[in-house]
Amino acid sequence: MKTIFISSFHPFISRNVLNTDIFKILRSNTDLKIIILVPEEKKQFFVQYYSAGNVIIEGFNQKPIRTSRFNKFFHNAAFLLIKTHYTYYTKWDRLKVNPTLVGRIKFLIENILTNILAGHKWANKLFRLFDNLLTAANFYQLYFDKYKPAAVFATDIYNDYDQLLIKESKTRLVPVVGMIRSWDNNYSKGLCRFLPDKLIVNNETIKKEAVMMHNFRPENIFIGGIPQFDDYLKAPFLSREEFFQKIDGDPAKKMVLVSPAGFPLVSLEEDINMCQILKEAQDRGDISQAVQFLIRSHPHRPVLIQGFEGVKNFIIESHSTTSKTQGKGAEFTLQDKLHLVDSIYYADVVIWAATSLGIDSLAMNKPQILINFDGLKKKDYWDSVRRFHDEEHMKKFLNTGAVLVANDGEELVGHINRYLENSRLLTDEKKTAAAQQLWKNDGQSGQRIGNFILEFIQSHT
Repeated sequence: MKTIFISSFHPFISRNVLNTDIFKILRSNTDLKIIILVPEEKKQFFVQYYSAGNVIIEGFNQKPIRTSRFNKFFHNAAFLLIKTHYTYYTKWDRLKVNPTLVGRIKFLIENILTNILAGHKWANKLFRLFDNLLTAANFYQLYFDKYKPAAVFATDIYNDYDQLLIKESKTRLVPVVGMIRSWDNNYSKGLCRFLPDKLIVNNETIKKEAVMMHNFRPENIFIGGIPQFDDYLKAPFLSREEFFQKIDGDPAKKMVLVSPAGFPLVSLEEDINMCQILKEAQDRGDISQAVQFLIRSHPHRPVLIQGFEGVKNFIIESHSTTSKTQGKGAEFTLQDKLHLVDSIYYADVVIWAATSLGIDSLAMNKPQILINFDGLKKKDYWDSVRRFHDEEHMKKFLNTGAVLVANDGEELVGHINRYLENSRLLTDEKKTAAAQQLWKNDGQSGQRIGNFILEFIQSHT
């Protein structure tokens, strides 16, 4: 029996991998023993949901990696080698917190280094050489010695824990296949420090970014699609009556799904103001049809709409996960996933800010609106939600024209009315966006990726 390690250190890996056909295919192979490496404090959660038969959960103590001086140094240095909108505004955010002379000098030096080094293969090679020489390669020694894996599946290659798992795998000559977790990662996680033997990506766009920015070889990249979207084609999972009973809504009314940016990306006041804009518009009769608003929190960014509990036509979901973990580390269970799918399925319009919910909505061909303003306040650009929407991955999506952009409350209400009156708006633009972001939205992504991993194990062992 061959053994494979699967990492699950980011909360969305449960959604992207473990709750998809990728895991079903691997788990159903009786000649394969699966070891899922998870944060030590979450071991019981994973045992409850995923441990069975040939699947073993191992809790990993992350502290040695978090406290490693060399890992910290190279983690931070990796961001100097990628020049993007995200890496710039995060430097700016740090300067706002520490506007001292030392803070300003650091800001200046970091930007100079990025301007000199970013985008050069020689700089990336030199960085990786020293990273490989100086950063320890024995953080997972206990598990490699215990299980002697035939292969490793690193599900989130920009995560430090996955990065050092890749390094140790390659040091031990264990073949490793990696995966890019999310559409923004090529731009927002710094240079990929250790490259896996093979890389799995969602689409052609991410493949091109990985080659251009991180020096992956095109022949080592497999495009599989987005496995967590396979179940979207099976929706709904509850009938309309069952779903609206579950959320305490009205099945006779249309529904607008709203996902505000949430704290700490914006202040709690801004999310409240956004709901006030919608409520006042509805009270004035400015919204052309009777609707109800489902306010959905991002799993890791709470939306606390104080004063809206029990308000007519507003349904507030304060917690969006059913796992026992909450906040930034909240896991995404299968029940959470199915509820999200049904929430989008029954939405007549989806409104969002600074999230990937637009891609989920695209997978279900839903009308969507981007909140590109800050409630009732006019904020400076670098303090505004607008800056998040200028990230490169987001601009590629928005430039397709598949999303109506609201720059103030009046535009927001106007866009809602346009969609309520004609849900087929922007049909061609959505097709363009789907080709860019979804690749093949055919319900087979999990199977493609799962079979690719099995073939990878077979060909390398």
